[in-house]
Amino acid sequence: MRLKYKHCLPSRLAYKLILTGSSPPGMVLNISATGEENGLGGKVNAEFSTLSRLQVLQLAGNNFIGTIPPSLGNISSLLYLSLAQNHLTGNIPTELGQLSNLKFFQLSLNELSGTVPKQLYNISSIYLFSVADNQLQGQIPPYLGLSLPNLEFISLAMNKFSGPIPTSIVNSSGLGTLDMSVNALTGPIPNNLGSLQNLQDLNFGNNLLESSNDLSFLTSLTNCTMLSSLFLYRNNLTGVLPDSIGNLSANLYQLWLGTNSISDQSITEQSISIGIRGTVGYIPPEYGMGQEISTHGDVATKNETEIQALFAVKARILLDPYKVFSSWYDTQHFCNWPGVTCGRRHQRVTALNLSSLKLAGDLSPYIANLTFLRVIDLRNNNFRGPVPQEATRLRRLELLILANNSFQGELPGNLTHCLNLKAVDVNSNELRGKINPELSSLSRLQVLQLAFNNFIGTIPPSLGNISSLLYLSLKQNYLEGNIPSELGQLSNLEFLQLSLNNLSGTIPKKLYNISSIYLFSLAEIQLQGQIPPYIGFSLPILESIYLGANKANTKEFGKPSKSTVLKNFGWNFLESSNGLSFLTSLTNCTNLSFLYLSQNNLTGALPDSIGNLSANLQQLRIDSNYISGTIPKQIENLLGLEWLGLQENKLTGSIPDSFGKLSKLKYFFASKNRIIGEIPRSLGNMTELLALRISGNLLGGEIPASLGNCSYLERLDLSQNRLKATIPKEAIGLCSFSRELNFASNRLTGTLPPEIGNCKNINVLDVSSNKFHGEIPSSLENCLMLQSLYLQGNSFEGTIPSSFQKLRSLQVLDVSHNNLSGLIPEFLAELPLFTNLNLSFNSFEGKVPTKGVFDNISAFSIVGNNELCGGIKPLQLPTCPTEIAKKRKTFPRRAILVTGIVLFVVLFLICIYAIKRRISLSKEGEGTASPLEKKHLKLSYTELLHATNDFSSANLIGILPDSIGNLSTNLNYLQIGTNYISGTIPKEIGNLVGLEFLGLYENMLTGSIPDSIGKISKLKSFYAYRNRLIGEIPHSLGNMTELIDVSLFDNLLGGEIPASLGNCSRLEGLDLSHNRLNGTIPKEAFGLCSFSRFLSFNSNSLTGTLPPEVGNCKNLDNLLVSNNKLHGEIPSSLENCVMIESLHLQGNSFEGTIPSSFQKLRNLQVLDVSHNNLSGLIPEFLAELPLFTNLNLSFNSFEGKVPTEGVFDNISAFSVVGNHQLCGGIRLLQLPACPTKIAKKGKNFPLGTITATGIVLFVVLFLISFFAIKRRVAVPVYFVYLLRHYCRGGLVRGFSQFSVLGAVVGAVFAAAFSIWAICVSWTGDSARLTGLQTFGFSIPRIPYKSSVAAATHNPVVVRFFRTIPEERSDQGPFAG
Repeated sequence: MRLKYKHCLPSRLAYKLILTGSSPPGMVLNISATGEENGLGGKVNAEFSTLSRLQVLQLAGNNFIGTIPPSLGNISSLLYLSLAQNHLTGNIPTELGQLSNLKFFQLSLNELSGTVPKQLYNISSIYLFSVADNQLQGQIPPYLGLSLPNLEFISLAMNKFSGPIPTSIVNSSGLGTLDMSVNALTGPIPNNLGSLQNLQDLNFGNNLLESSNDLSFLTSLTNCTMLSSLFLYRNNLTGVLPDSIGNLSANLYQLWLGTNSISDQSITEQSISIGIRGTVGYIPPEYGMGQEISTHGDVATKNETEIQALFAVKARILLDPYKVFSSWYDTQHFCNWPGVTCGRRHQRVTALNLSSLKLAGDLSPYIANLTFLRVIDLRNNNFRGPVPQEATRLRRLELLILANNSFQGELPGNLTHCLNLKAVDVNSNELRGKINPELSSLSRLQVLQLAFNNFIGTIPPSLGNISSLLYLSLKQNYLEGNIPSELGQLSNLEFLQLSLNNLSGTIPKKLYNISSIYLFSLAEIQLQGQIPPYIGFSLPILESIYLGANKANTKEFGKPSKSTVLKNFGWNFLESSNGLSFLTSLTNCTNLSFLYLSQNNLTGALPDSIGNLSANLQQLRIDSNYISGTIPKQIENLLGLEWLGLQENKLTGSIPDSFGKLSKLKYFFASKNRIIGEIPRSLGNMTELLALRISGNLLGGEIPASLGNCSYLERLDLSQNRLKATIPKEAIGLCSFSRELNFASNRLTGTLPPEIGNCKNINVLDVSSNKFHGEIPSSLENCLMLQSLYLQGNSFEGTIPSSFQKLRSLQVLDVSHNNLSGLIPEFLAELPLFTNLNLSFNSFEGKVPTKGVFDNISAFSIVGNNELCGGIKPLQLPTCPTEIAKKRKTFPRRAILVTGIVLFVVLFLICIYAIKRRISLSKEGEGTASPLEKKHLKLSYTELLHATNDFSSANLIGILPDSIGNLSTNLNYLQIGTNYISGTIPKEIGNLVGLEFLGLYENMLTGSIPDSIGKISKLKSFYAYRNRLIGEIPHSLGNMTELIDVSLFDNLLGGEIPASLGNCSRLEGLDLSHNRLNGTIPKEAFGLCSFSRFLSFNSNSLTGTLPPEVGNCKNLDNLLVSNNKLHGEIPSSLENCVMIESLHLQGNSFEGTIPSSFQKLRNLQVLDVSHNNLSGLIPEFLAELPLFTNLNLSFNSFEGKVPTEGVFDNISAFSVVGNHQLCGGIRLLQLPACPTKIAKKGKNFPLGTITATGIVLFVVLFLISFFAIKRRVAVPVYFVYLLRHYCRGGLVRGFSQFSVLGAVVGAVFAAAFSIWAICVSWTGDSARLTGLQTFGFSIPRIPYKSSVAAATHNPVVVRFFRTIPEERSDQGPFAG
């Protein structure tokens, strides 16, 4: 065996030594460590089954992949099996049920799926059974407690189990921990759980459980005298808390009942008499609901200070799913507590390791009392709040590992006091502020990881002085400026990661000379310059280099290296000078594992030599280019491939049948090409497949039933093709879809198979725009995790199944444009998460509900159902009749029958007459037909449809001939969209001057849009979207002054938006999205803005600001400029767009605040400003806009209080994530509370008024002071003090009430009164104050000395006059 460091750290440093390699056979094989992880990888060796004496097999906390070998079931001697916390996939083998002697069974924290084999539930010797945190499903068998009588610990948490909780569980009388949280369990909580007298921890949280008889099961639990935690939150519990809750165990530490429907009733004194030492519901422990934690025990040799510190750490933990802290009691020495390591000599705490335990809470500052602490490892939890400043007192601290939490605030500035620090890892938190340049004083620091936070400012050049640094990661922050050249001094650096920041400039040449670097990542940070040609020589041990999405360039890939592990040239503007021949040179890279060429300008066809790439190649991503030709069948040779990305190119031909040989493939993406033919049945051989997306092609034929063999498939998208026939039930027989199943926009027929109900974990199901008929299968009730269901555009009939009321997770349901009928089900109003319901264009009748989703006019649609009535007022439907079917006169059946026969005969005779008349007229007019009518045969649309076989693709293949320009000049309508037409658009098309509609969309057209198209001056609708058009948009489009609609989205168009589009004064809709347009948005395009429906520029590379002229588009409904590079403030002129419904500004660099003028946009329904640089408070008026359904403010810099009304009252209707200075809001946001004492805002007076008033008062006060000096008037001391005190108060109130301007005016007042007081203090003996006598005040004369003496009784006045001499002459500084 050999020892090495963990592979994800620098090879010269690790947090701990880990064990790798093979293990010798023996009775016990334990290669896991309590509370820690090892670095073992690969698959679990099936040959373990040959160890016939093996009793303990622990492989937990490693990186094993693949499936669990079924052969492990042959180790009949096995007592202890732990494979927890790995990356195992697949099903649990049924063969494990043969382990008849097994006592300890732990498979938690993996990626296992399927059901738990029934054989496992029959191993009666098991006392610990844990399969938590997987993707398991199915029902828990009702005989569980009978077949596992020795059970002491069972955890099925965080899976997808459904069905009821078995009542037989009480037969496991020794059960201490019962955890079935975060599943989809239904039914009532059993009333007999009180029989489990050893029960300590009970967790049923986050399910769909109910209470059959109020909350009587709580009374039963009073018999569980050892119960320490009870979690029932997030269920459907109803009723009133019984008084018997006060009789629960005195050991109860946590009681969580939140997010249920428990009645609002005061808790009696008896019910709060329980001695809870932790958390009750959402009440934190410091609110006095519990008793003190005893620290007095029997254990000798305790350090009371450290015990108190550890208990303080424990007290801040709100969630402990693995019950680590349940054994942190004084019945044993604290050095034996889980996660605590002590030194041998002094028995003091030296390490606190609580990593990967899913803990939630914050870190207590009392951790600073653990003065011998060397290691703090809290990674992979959910700690929140700041990193305590007190932690910087730990002078012995060497490792500070806080990665993958939610710590907030700034990194403690005094961290530099911990001079022994060797590693600081705070990756993936919410820390902010600037990077402290004094970190350079940590001379022993070897690892500095600050990635995935919110740090700002520049990279301190002083970091280059940490000569011991091996590992530097600052990835994905908001750092800016240049990369300091001083970093080139880090001669021992092995890992450098600066990607995903706002850095600019060039890469310092010194960085290329650090020969020890094996990973070099500077992708997506706006760098420029050339990559030096000697990079391969100066970085000889380089394994991975990431320079994608920059402006750096190189003319060639360089000489391939046989040591290459990864090549990433994605997100650049690279071109292929000689086709894709460089791929052939890469065949020499025998260790190549990843090849990324996405988002470039590569052209040409894929060479057959691509099949000769490294056998170790795992990922091949060449999507979003201009690659043409067919898919080489030689790709079948890449047997190690796990990810194949071919989407968004110009690929043609079919998918090779040989792809089925790629048995390890997990992700296959080939959408948005022009692939034809059928989907190969051999894809069913890819049994490891997780995602298959081949949408947006021209695929035909049937859906292969063999896809049912892909038992791990989570996402299948076959939409927007030409698939036909029915959905094979075999394809969804063993449904593993957990994310998406999309068959939309095809030609599928038949009924929706009832087997669709097997997809119990699916999130999105879309079968819209097909030719389905029949009823909607009621088996969909089993899809409890379904969030979006799209059935529109079919011929479904019948009613909406009543079983849909079980779909409590449903958010979107669209059944529009079908043949559904009957009443609108009332239960649709009761589904809690609905955001969008579309029932339009069916045959529903009767009353429209008024509650739930039906209470929001923008959340549902019922248009096209003409028999509806009632509903909310904005629908303006007729009132439903109060009495239906009142006594109607009943006619005899015989009379009705006779009347019907007579009417039928009359209508038949009329039809015969009309047919004969038409024939005779046609014969009379035959001889008078004009020559033009004889030449051009008149065809109806129906005849034309029949003649072209429903416009079959067999008739519309090839390129557009130049002769298309010779068609009739009277041609008004040319529609050739959605075909296989390739080639360029002929310039001769400009000859069709009479054309009003031109549809070229969804073809394979290339080249540019001819400038001659501007000659078609009568054109009203121009659709050329979803092609591969390049070049610029011709300025001649501005000549088409009759244009109403232009859609050119999803092409490869570049250049600027032509300003001439402003001449199209009738343009209502313009869609240029998903192209490569650059430059600014021309203000001329909005000059005479006529847009009334949509204006879409999203997903381009547009720069500059959004022109204020956009406010001219007063009738615009939808504006989309998202995912560009726009900056500046959002123009307030948008207030004029009073008809706007959707405004998408996300993914830019807008700054400033949301304009207050937006409160005029009363029709606004959707506003998305996420991923910008907006700041300030969230405007209150957003809560007042009446039609809001979706508001996204995420990933900005908003601060302050989140409103709680309007759209902010629906957690699914808005998002504020990524704004770390927010507080308040509704409870579900779980934001910190806002400060209770906030300075109240007074009335904001106009600037002019405030300034003028201040000047006038200052002049008046100055004149009064001058008058006092001249007249030598003495002002009573107490009056002077009163004025000064008032001025000071005015100054304070200015800051707190009247904004900054008020504060300035208050300061002027204070200065004036102070000058006056000083002036009059020099006047000596004086008489009454003449000015005050004018107002009726009588103030006695007080000599100066007496005034001061009287003032000594007031300490404030004493301080004011402390510097004034007691005796003075008449000559003061202002005399004369």
